[in-house]
Amino acid sequence: MIFTFARTKEFFSDIIVLLLTITYIYVILYKYGLVMKILINYVVQDSNDHRHESEIIDIQSPPYTFSPEPPVSEVMKWVEFKQGKLSDGQKLILLSMFKV
Repeated sequence: MIFTFARTKEFFSDIIVLLLTITYIYVILYKYGLVMKILINYVVQDSNDHRHESEIIDIQSPPYTFSPEPPVSEVMKWVEFKQGKLSDGQKLILLSMFKV
């Protein structure tokens, strides 16, 4: 049954449509980049207290990245931005980051 179906005209046209769709998706992702969701766990610490927090952030990633690891440089930019929002005497300590 499978071999008979594989030789039909519809099968080959379906394969061509599938390949064109994959190519189209790849071109769009390459042109506009990928958006990754990263879960960041961190601690905000001051002289008296500390609190554990976490956030999910969106990071623009280059389309040629197929690594399961989040891009560290982009996460560090977020850490610097977040540190700038904290009041004097507080500091942000990055605990972990995971690609969601």
